[in-house]
Amino acid sequence: MDLRLWKQRPELEKRLKAIEQIMKQQVQIDDDDFKKSINDLINGSGKMLRAAFLMLFTEFGTKKDEDNYFEKVAASVELIHLASLVHDDVIDKSDLRRGVKSLNYNFGERTSIYLGDYLFVKYFNLVLDTLPGKAEIKYNITGIEGIVNGELRQNETKFDLNRSEQQYLAAVQGKTAELFKIAAGNGAIIAEADEQTIKFSEQIGSEFGIAFQLRDDLIDFEDNKEDAGKPILNDILDGIYTLPVIYAMQTNYKDELTSILNKKDQLKRADLIRVKAIVKESGSLDKTHAKMDAYNQSIENMIEQLPNNNARKVLAKLVTKLFN
Repeated sequence: MDLRLWKQRPELEKRLKAIEQIMKQQVQIDDDDFKKSINDLINGSGKMLRAAFLMLFTEFGTKKDEDNYFEKVAASVELIHLASLVHDDVIDKSDLRRGVKSLNYNFGERTSIYLGDYLFVKYFNLVLDTLPGKAEIKYNITGIEGIVNGELRQNETKFDLNRSEQQYLAAVQGKTAELFKIAAGNGAIIAEADEQTIKFSEQIGSEFGIAFQLRDDLIDFEDNKEDAGKPILNDILDGIYTLPVIYAMQTNYKDELTSILNKKDQLKRADLIRVKAIVKESGSLDKTHAKMDAYNQSIENMIEQLPNNNARKVLAKLVTKLFN
């Protein structure tokens, strides 16, 4: 777990560590190798942004935490995220997940799918054990349905050179933004915030998720992975054309880009480097940055509408840190 982002908020950092332990407690699988590999993934669970989101948004309600209730709900959100990543690694044939050997690498595709399913089951068990009623459970299930729909939308447009910005955003709304929406919304709901605050919380989570995905897509084209001899543009190889590519296809580079991308999964390293150069030369990165900045401004405006407390200040600083 990389909690450097939360060093200025020690009480939140402490609670995120507690959430990590709750996640590990859910892994009661008999096989020691399976259990160790899953726990290794939990240990490497990044910044735990979704759990942190949930915990921050609980501070906009009137209900106080009892018996680690809030942490348990946050752990369920992180478990569903981890389950989706395990399945992603199978689809992408990834050997590593945040520097740790993936379940796909350790046990193969079939077993990894089952282990991902196991984590889905643990998520639902935790939801059933913690959330107070059918309305709250349905809220989460509806969110998971949105995540699956986003993945399906993305899969439907693989290798589609005519993929539109609208299709991209529809997929991102499901596969990335929905879980941030669930996290923020859950936080406000279980803390019994007022309806207007819940509405703002959900919208902030949703738009944060879209901006976060735009940020990731920009990083793919802005870093120097190829200089280190590492794979580049895996999304391109998988036929997933993100917004920088979609924008580049709307420029005078369309014909050259089309001729390269028509090679599909047979692209060579030199092809990928040229795609990266085209996206930069076409001005598509600037256009994508402008799109991310627009979401950033919208998020900042909505945060200003939340109750004025320390959590609001932390959210504002987080958005500035990630998107500026």
